[in-house]
Amino acid sequence: SSADRLDFDRYSVILTPADIWKGAIPDPDKLNSGREMIIDALTTLADESALVAEPFSRRARQGFAKLQQRDFDGIARSLTGLGPGFTPAGDDALSALLITEVASGGLASGDWMIDRETAQRTNLLSLAFIRCAAAGQAIEPVHGLLVAGAAGDEATCRAACEELRTVGATSGADIAFGIRTALQTL
Repeated sequence: SSADRLDFDRYSVILTPADIWKGAIPDPDKLNSGREMIIDALTTLADESALVAEPFSRRARQGFAKLQQRDFDGIARSLTGLGPGFTPAGDDALSALLITEVASGGLASGDWMIDRETAQRTNLLSLAFIRCAAAGQAIEPVHGLLVAGAAGDEATCRAACEELRTVGATSGADIAFGIRTALQTL
């Protein structure tokens, strides 16, 4: 091993600088103009989320209700660790809500961080997604969906939604639920 390489038995991982992908964030005014198109594109997928039915729907509704007051800590306490999945459904929805809030201008990138106690309710992968979303970064289909909706490009918006459907066993539906709910609240 050296500063530019990690060695594992017969394998090496090169650590030289690489281009870092950064998803585009749409103009907040244009996103607001395209929000109905995005909501419409997401409806079928979002309705497949575990968060729309008991035993999870009540806590999810309580969390999202705090969006009106901009209580991101309260939302996180309600959603983090909630529901099934390797990345729990509530974590996926929280990440989606956060990236949507950043994209809509409702939350400045990096202005919110999950508190230590709430963070302990989930796993490290989910926590990484939550932190990235609060900083304005998510998986590519999320950025593609928001950018296409803001551009008024319905075909690309629907294609991004279908790509989102393929994310994880249930994560795509939970992300769709989070984006849709955040856009409905704007």
